[in-house]
Amino acid sequence: MDGFSQEVKHLKFENRAYIKALIDEAIKAKDLECQQVASVKNDKWVAEIVEVQAQAKTKVEATQKSLQTHKAQVKILGQNEILASVEVSNKVKEYI
Repeated sequence: MDGFSQEVKHLKFENRAYIKALIDEAIKAKDLECQQVASVKNDKWVAEIVEVQAQAKTKVEATQKSLQTHKAQVKILGQNEILASVEVSNKVKEYI
């Protein structure tokens, strides 16, 4: 092999190595881009989950307050019935 042929062979080898390095860099860049996109999507999903959890917590708290209000109203109605019953009983006793 003459010097020119060896030089061409050497340049082909360097070209292959350079092209392989470019491809590897492109793959790394694409992987990094995909990771960043996935991270952004993940952050968005986490934010949506947190928002839904907050809404659910608010609804549960509102339902609990409503239930407490209804329990208090039922208790008052029950006490009113007892008072009315005692009042009727007292009037019956007075009548007798």
